[in-house]
Amino acid sequence: MRVSSQIVKTARAALHLLTARGLPPTPENYARVYREISGESTMSSPDQEVSPETPLSVEQKLDNSRELVELIRVLVSAVSEQAEHLAVDLDQHSRSMRQSISDLQQTDNKQEIANLLQIILGTAQTLQNSVDEAQREITCSRQMLDHMREELQETRRQLLLDPLTGARNRFGMEASLGQEIARARRSEGKLAITMVDLDHFKKLNDEYGHEAGDLALVYFAQLCRAVLRESDTLYRYGGEEFLITLPETDVRGATFMLERLAQMLAKSPLHYKEHLIGLTFSAGLTCLKEGDTPQTLLARADAAMYRAKQEGRNRIVVDEVAT
Repeated sequence: MRVSSQIVKTARAALHLLTARGLPPTPENYARVYREISGESTMSSPDQEVSPETPLSVEQKLDNSRELVELIRVLVSAVSEQAEHLAVDLDQHSRSMRQSISDLQQTDNKQEIANLLQIILGTAQTLQNSVDEAQREITCSRQMLDHMREELQETRRQLLLDPLTGARNRFGMEASLGQEIARARRSEGKLAITMVDLDHFKKLNDEYGHEAGDLALVYFAQLCRAVLRESDTLYRYGGEEFLITLPETDVRGATFMLERLAQMLAKSPLHYKEHLIGLTFSAGLTCLKEGDTPQTLLARADAAMYRAKQEGRNRIVVDEVAT
C-alpha cells in the first residue's frame, strides 16, 4: 500500500518542527505539533510543552502513543517506497548506461563519441544524485525512528508504572499476569501470587497526614524490592494494596518471603519527621492451579487477604486451594 506523499510530508514536517523548537519527540509533543501543522490546533508558545500540572490520563497517553506508532508506520512505508524508487531508478539508469557504452564501442565518429561520453557522465551523475538523496532521506528517517523507538519504550514503561512507588500499576498487572500464567503452564512450573494490604493505613493518614501515608507506601515498596528476586514482580493494586507475583515458587517459598518482609518491617519502622511509624501488613497467598485464569487467581488471593484482616491483621493466610 502506497503512502500518501502529503501524509509523509506532514509527518516529517512535524518532526522537523519539534527539532527546531528543541522539543523531544515524545508522543505528547509530536501529537500536538502534528495537529498544529494539520490545522487542528495551535500552540500558544513555540516552546510550549505539556504542562506538568495537568498530567495526561492513561487513555490520553495511549492515544498519543498510537499517533506516534502511526507516524512510525508512515516513515517505515516511506523508506520502503524510497528504496523501491531507488531500485527502479538504478535499473533504468543502468540500462541507459549499458546502451550508451555499447553504442560507444560501435562507433569511430569523434563527435558521436563525445556525445555518448557526455550522456554516460550525465547518467553517472544522475545515479550519484539519486543515491545521495535516497541515502539522506533514509538516514534521516532512521534517526527519527531510533528516537521514537526510545520514546515509545519510555512511554510504555511509564504507562505500566505507579508514579508514587515505582511498582508496576494495575494496568501493568492486567497486561502481564496472563503472560505469567501462560509461561508457568508452558514450562510446567509453579507460580505463587500474594495480595498484601498495609494494616491501619487510614489511621496512619488521619494521625500523621497524607504525606506520611505516601512515604509509607514508598518505603514499603522499597523494602519489597530488597526482598524480592529479579524474577518477582511488585504491583500497586490500588490504595494501600499490593500484588506480588512469584514465578517458580511454591507456598513454602512464598511464605518464607512474606515472613522475611514482615521481619524487616518490624525491625525498620518508617522515620517521619520526629516519629517512628511501625508498619505491618495482612497477606493472602495462593498458587496457580489447573484451569486458573487471572481473575480466579486474583479472587483467591484477595479472599485470603481479607481473611487475614478479619482474623486480626499482621498475618499471612494461605488460600485453601493452595495447601
